[in-house]
Amino acid sequence: MNLFRLPLLLKTSPCSPIDFIVKATERAIAAKIVTYDFERLIASVDLLR
Repeated sequence: MNLFRLPLLLKTSPCSPIDFIVKATERAIAAKIVTYDFERLIASVDLLR
């Protein structure tokens, strides 16, 4: 994702900025864009439970 487009996407997105970031992170993990360490750290976070 182009980080310069992020503010525009956040303004035009129908969901909240936090939802957008969570969904983008889930998609990145599913697409194997991120490293294993990042996946492990996200798995240990208790934000959505």
